[in-house]
Amino acid sequence: MNFKVVISALFACAILVVGCSSDDSSGTAGSGGSAGGGGTIPPGAGGIGGGTPVAINCDTDLPDPSTYVVDEVFDNVPATSSEDCTDPIFMPGADAANRLNTRLENADVGDVVCLAEGLYEMDETINISLVEGLTVKGIGASPDDTELLFGGPGTGIGIFVQKDDVAIENLHVRNTGANGIEQDGTNGSVFRKVHVSWDDFCDTATPPANCGNACTEDAECGDPLLACENDACVGDQGKNGAYGIYPTNCENTTVEFSQSTGASDAGIYVGKCGWLDDSTTGGVVRYNIAANNVAGLEVENCLDVVAHDNLVFGNTGGLMPLQQPISEERPANTGVLMENNKVYCNNGKNFAETGVVQIIPVGTGLLNLGGQGVEIRNNDVQGNDTLGLAIVSSAFTCDAAGADCPPYSYEYNPYAEDIYAHDNYFLNNGTNAQLTGEFGIIFDLLDYGTPENPTPNVLWGGSVAPDVTDPGICLGADYDGTYIDLTNGQCTELGNIPLYGACIFENNTTSTEGRLCDL
Repeated sequence: MNFKVVISALFACAILVVGCSSDDSSGTAGSGGSAGGGGTIPPGAGGIGGGTPVAINCDTDLPDPSTYVVDEVFDNVPATSSEDCTDPIFMPGADAANRLNTRLENADVGDVVCLAEGLYEMDETINISLVEGLTVKGIGASPDDTELLFGGPGTGIGIFVQKDDVAIENLHVRNTGANGIEQDGTNGSVFRKVHVSWDDFCDTATPPANCGNACTEDAECGDPLLACENDACVGDQGKNGAYGIYPTNCENTTVEFSQSTGASDAGIYVGKCGWLDDSTTGGVVRYNIAANNVAGLEVENCLDVVAHDNLVFGNTGGLMPLQQPISEERPANTGVLMENNKVYCNNGKNFAETGVVQIIPVGTGLLNLGGQGVEIRNNDVQGNDTLGLAIVSSAFTCDAAGADCPPYSYEYNPYAEDIYAHDNYFLNNGTNAQLTGEFGIIFDLLDYGTPENPTPNVLWGGSVAPDVTDPGICLGADYDGTYIDLTNGQCTELGNIPLYGACIFENNTTSTEGRLCDL
């Protein structure tokens, strides 16, 4: 089995056993305090990093992401100009995908290809592989005014970019068979005001015949596009494309004012970026919404990425800086900053059918796996049923399974080090933790994840490299919120899950000694 899947599966089980999050608001500005009264999400920063945030009601205070709502949540969304278009304006009509691909193949460097408002039925991937420096944009008032409708499962990527300095702007990319918009191996890629989404197959113009039928298992629905949920046949979201907005192997990328919903892996993913040379960074991810995906916003194995002022809600897991043993050229997250993000109510069903994210526990707020140099600050973390913030090493996940990590053909550090998580705000997390999974015994042992005993705001796995005295897991000098270190540097190489659970029970500590510091 692929190591990434194995290690992540173990990790998911490990955090299941300890619950995750808390019902107190300690940790805001390092000092705790109670939240304000109820209310809807205010525009702009919403109080993050600038005072006590508003308490969020998961049932009433979140926007409906079925349409583009970034402009309702953030007050600085730029207008899209039509004055810089390279003539002629591209129009809807028959054979739209082939016509647009031909237009892009014959464009000149720096052209601005503008699409008129309307519905474009696409029967193939839109490729930008010959000409760099292009902008492709809709010229309606909203991304939803210019809709690129793809054919669903089996129909491939929506827009695929392999040239530098390409901007995709003000478009709605819908129902792709694979990733929504992907820019791979590019420098200077821009995703601005794009909306990527997938429909429920039962809500389309030609739904499968058995939609709504009673059932007890998927096979009774009689269609690969259907799944049995709550005793009825509904659209199987696991057939949606994996990634909504997907810059990978990138340099200096920008993802802003965009929205992704329904991805079966991650709504917004920035991965393996920023490592070209000293002149490049991974880029910036700001003022976006990632909702109702399996993973909301993920930054993986990147150098110098800043993710700020994003709203992630309704996903299985919300905000995720992750490390995986990808390659010597793309080591762990380093110089990654996640600040001023809203991480709300990520309690959505896990509908992934393949890959690492299929094991994310429902109710995961903010999850840091590995990395050597990540800062997590001024984030507003509320209403996530299983965990608020967990910091776990890849080594911890191996230990949890009583297994050795596979050998690597290159240097790889599986330990989380120099993680600075401070001035974050926590409220109403970890009160209804997912109890299923083979690590449920540890949940029982620690008695976390209930309204009576919520999981602590911050969970640290406790694994430390043998030659390291201080891993640099720092919560700020004044943190006085709830906290647990699961293993306190113990519990390695025990060989089986029951022994590991017993070791956690004996060695876990809620003392913040050594964790109160400034980096």
